[in-house]
Amino acid sequence: EKWLPICGVENKIMNRGDSYGIHRNETFRKTPWSMSSIEIQYFINSSLFQPKCNTLSEALLSISLPPIEHTCFLPWMSSEDINRIMRKYSYIILNGDSVTRQLINGLFMLYTKNWYQGGFPSMIEYSNTTQSYCACDGQFGEAEICRIFTNDMFSKDASKPNGMNVNFTFSNNPVHTIYFRGIINETLFCHIDDNRPVLVYLQAGTHYKTNSSRVIQFYLDPSIQYLQDLIQICNNHLEKEQKPLLQLGKNIKVIFSGVP
Repeated sequence: EKWLPICGVENKIMNRGDSYGIHRNETFRKTPWSMSSIEIQYFINSSLFQPKCNTLSEALLSISLPPIEHTCFLPWMSSEDINRIMRKYSYIILNGDSVTRQLINGLFMLYTKNWYQGGFPSMIEYSNTTQSYCACDGQFGEAEICRIFTNDMFSKDASKPNGMNVNFTFSNNPVHTIYFRGIINETLFCHIDDNRPVLVYLQAGTHYKTNSSRVIQFYLDPSIQYLQDLIQICNNHLEKEQKPLLQLGKNIKVIFSGVP
């Protein structure tokens, strides 16, 4: 509840500031904090909220109802849960649009246990004014100064055993592979001295006109082909060094989400 006195009073969301912005004539707008008192209590002590939703249909039915009428509750991940899951992989590459960006914001807020600015691991690098506009619900805003914190975000804790390496880049247009290749490159794939697999998460939809054919043609197929080409390059080196070869689906795992 320590964030309530701050976010409950000074919850600001910056105007996006381009042709997509809904409130283009305002620098920012103040809105009630999206976290309800019920959700805060759930986060503090989830054991108070039973039963848990066990299936997707149960969850969809429950969240369609007002909070006081929920039939089951979605379990929130703890910092320890997130750390345990992400440390299963030697490297995690997330390539997507704002849907993925905001997913990452939420994960890091839970991981850092900081709802004020926890979604931005590098906030310390920016001015106090900018930080105040990109806090609370503003962490999920579309203003460029707030989106920059997760564009090409890199969080590294590899100094510890089974540390985490996480990277995010945008997939907002058909030339996304320019950015994609800046992250997924030969140095990364060929020289990870770790027995854990690499996880590649791909997500696209809106920026491809929510058209499955365009997503497959301009996003998914080129991404998979690039990964396959890179794996072949790496395996040529690994074979000479008599090291285990990389294999898509085995030690290179890919997840695709066509949302929305």
